[in-house]
Amino acid sequence: MNFLKIMGLDARRGARGDYEWGSLHGRLEGCLADLPESEVKLIAGFAGLLWRVAYSDLKFEASERDKIREILQRRTTLEADRVDRIMTLVDQDADRYFGSENVYYTRLVNAVAEEPLKLEILDTLFAVAAANGSICTREEAELRIIATGLFLSHDDYIRIRLRYREFLDVLK
Repeated sequence: MNFLKIMGLDARRGARGDYEWGSLHGRLEGCLADLPESEVKLIAGFAGLLWRVAYSDLKFEASERDKIREILQRRTTLEADRVDRIMTLVDQDADRYFGSENVYYTRLVNAVAEEPLKLEILDTLFAVAAANGSICTREEAELRIIATGLFLSHDDYIRIRLRYREFLDVLK
């Protein structure tokens, strides 16, 4: 039996008929069909990472959702209705997008972004983790894994982490 079929991934192919980039990319590709493929990859990877950090403590808080919406509106070229559509898509299938598909999000970002943008993304992810006033150890561990997945150095990670030190539970 096909492993991807068992995981429910082969049933959700993107508009181009592949699942190389994960089902979130496939779903977003449909609603962002007018955008260049590189932008769709960046938005899908970025959105996946935002939710991955927010959900790393196994709950979505309203402050994190609000921060994600604000970030997507501010840091992408998307109109508010498209941001709302992305929020709805991810909320509907959040369980599917986390865990087995986590590897896709850094892969998507790495496919289209250079280091300066990856550093901005990591900083933004810390902001989401801090949206509720604290960064728990699970969120911090997830941020470290993401930084590694984005091929950022430990020094880069520490430099950004220090900007959020007042939110780190481990230092409280």
